[in-house]
Amino acid sequence: MSGWKHAFSLPANAVKKAIPPGTVILIEHDSEKLAGKQGDSVVKVPTPTADPADPLNWSRWRKVTCMLSVAYYVFVANYISSSLAPALPLWNHVFPHDQRPMQDLIQLVSFNVLAVGLGNIFWVPLSNIYGRRLVLNLSVTVLGSSCGIGMMFTGYKTTMIMRLLQGLGSSASETVSAAVVGDLFFVHERGGWMAFYSASLASGSVIGGITGGYVAAKFGWVKQFWLASGLAAISCLTLALLVPETMYDRNTEPLLPTHLHRHREPPLQRLRPRTRTKRPPLRPTRARVPHFDLTNTIYAPIHTNPQQLHTIVPLPPPRYAPYTFRRSLRFSPYRGHVAHHFLKPWTTLRLPATWIVMFQYGGLVGCAAVISTVGPQLLAAPPYRWGEHAGLLFVGALVGIVLGGMYTALVADRQLKAGARRNADTGYAEPEARVWIMLPALVVGTCGLAVFGGCAHAPATVSS
Repeated sequence: MSGWKHAFSLPANAVKKAIPPGTVILIEHDSEKLAGKQGDSVVKVPTPTADPADPLNWSRWRKVTCMLSVAYYVFVANYISSSLAPALPLWNHVFPHDQRPMQDLIQLVSFNVLAVGLGNIFWVPLSNIYGRRLVLNLSVTVLGSSCGIGMMFTGYKTTMIMRLLQGLGSSASETVSAAVVGDLFFVHERGGWMAFYSASLASGSVIGGITGGYVAAKFGWVKQFWLASGLAAISCLTLALLVPETMYDRNTEPLLPTHLHRHREPPLQRLRPRTRTKRPPLRPTRARVPHFDLTNTIYAPIHTNPQQLHTIVPLPPPRYAPYTFRRSLRFSPYRGHVAHHFLKPWTTLRLPATWIVMFQYGGLVGCAAVISTVGPQLLAAPPYRWGEHAGLLFVGALVGIVLGGMYTALVADRQLKAGARRNADTGYAEPEARVWIMLPALVVGTCGLAVFGGCAHAPATVSS
């Protein structure tokens, strides 16, 4: 990507003709189809192969099952991360021998959120080296095991270690799970499924905030970790059985077309028979030139006509093994280039677009984490005294998630295809074509943050 100075120095016609990285031909304008009033055709990007193991070739039910399993893991990871916040006011009542100020208890949430972010420094490169399936199964195993620690041990230090491990096990849900969407679906299908993924992620956080206080108050502090362990165990089972490896290398396809191959016979002087040769006939009826058949382990001259030396020989289509359930349980092969994959995320920091995404997404997620941590504490304290009902603060957020998810799922892909159709000459779809869809939500979300900040700064003097 060019720098800011170069980008703003381009004239209008150069900007119109520029092709940003990630631009694809999404709409194929076919004059014959237009004449027949059949409309333009949508180009499938990426181009699928003939291999049944290619995720783009999977049946609809397999794709949906895979996405439901991944979305459930995303939901559980964020539910476990946020469910502890509304239960923090109960700590000093449950553990009178280990009294802690609220500043220390809030760290159980803040360090968990920190681990969620930092864990992706390791999970993302590992997913590019070993594949998505291995990383998802490892992360959910870490998540479930850490919940087991909370079931068996208590105490502030032990709980802090457990929360750090929970954050590490949840972090893959923020990045690797989103990569699965790109592996499974074409460009014109990803908008709706990304909306479904994002709704699962956000709803897990708010539902955990709503129910966490009730679970801890009604069933006890330790019981919430029993619930978390059960949810993580189900996710571990579904990821292991229903989520095959979605990372597929399509650049290994032959460069030449598979149906034609120019077959040039090797020069005779470069090959020597190792053991035996076939004697040519003493009196050939026509001129023959010997060449060698490379398919045999013992080379022997085979005689053919000179006109057949440079011919177009059709190759049989490649044969692929059927994609069975047993085959879907395999892990991805090792891809190497460890240093490259671990350094690649850091090299993107030189790009302006990286910082825009970081500040926008990171800022919203950070503010949401602050609200989920501070909000229940404000409502549990005087003058509100909501107690275990403090999690009801997130009911409004749940309504917004449902509405925002439906809006994005209905508009994102349709707008992308409509924009490509408007490019009558090229049919291009650029990466930023969906950006405007998030602008209304960004404005509404910013206003909501301002309202929350004002209410938190000046709480009501009398509880309603």
